[in-house]
Order: sequence, then C-alpha cells, then structure tokens
Amino acid sequence: MKTQHTVVLAGFVFIGHALTAHAQDATDLTPGRIAPANVVQQMQYEAPVRIGAVSVRPLPQGGQHPLSTDASQSTLVARTTDNLIGVSANEMVVIEPNASAVQKKIAELAADAAVRLYAGRGITVVRVKRFSDLPALQQRLAEAFPTARFDLPVMYIENEPH
Repeated sequence: MKTQHTVVLAGFVFIGHALTAHAQDATDLTPGRIAPANVVQQMQYEAPVRIGAVSVRPLPQGGQHPLSTDASQSTLVARTTDNLIGVSANEMVVIEPNASAVQKKIAELAADAAVRLYAGRGITVVRVKRFSDLPALQQRLAEAFPTARFDLPVMYIENEPH
C-alpha cells in the first residue's frame, strides 16, 4: 500500500511540474523562443510589418522590452514565418549612396528620430520611439529614394557574456 501511495504521489508531483512548465511557456516572451499559441492567436489579424526581407508582427502583450545594452525602449516582435520571438530596437537601416540626403529627409519626416550616418558606406540607421512609426517612414523614404534598400534589424538571441 505504501509503495502504491508513493507512486501515485510521485505521479501527481510530475503532473504538477508539467502543468507549471506549460503555464510558464504560455507567458514566456523570451527572444529566441517560439511565441506561445495564445499570443499567436492575438496577433493573427494584425498586418505584418515588412521592411526589406524582414516580416514581423509586434507582440500584443506589453510589446516593450528593454535591451540589456540600451536603456531606451525596444519592441518584442515575432517573425511571421515561424513566430520566433525577437527584439527590435525600433531601428531601420537605409542603404542609399547619398546618405546625407537620407539624413536630411529623415529630419523632415521624423524630427524626433535618432540617426547614425555611415556616409562612406551609404548606410543610414534611423531609430524611432515607436515601432509602429517604422512602416510609414520606410514608405516615405522609398518614395523619396526609389533605389534605396531597407532592412529591419531584429535580434533573436540576446548576447550573454562568456
């Protein structure tokens, strides 16, 4: 009787741990993991944000994620192809030979945006406060610079010190 009782108790403990792990997975929004089914369901009717070859949807639950290397806000996103969670620093890369003209146009379109210019390489990195501002900014820059290429950097695994 005692052995049977111990087996049943061990079974309950195992099931309890499994249920706890499942409950944690349902809210785990860690970069590098697949978005939980409940989050994917909430995102399914949102149009994806497509910039360059990257297509993502911002996560609906508290989509802000402080990057460990930067105190400013960033946004949790899920890749549309497989719902892999990543972090966007709310940045967009613009590749256009006349980087100084791109910088001037950004100043007209988004006065509060931060811009890093790599003029010798024809690369401009623009950072906005809200991820939702990126698609409209990209569209307006594409109209002004039809040959420009765009990229949306997303970090899927956070760097950890060795």
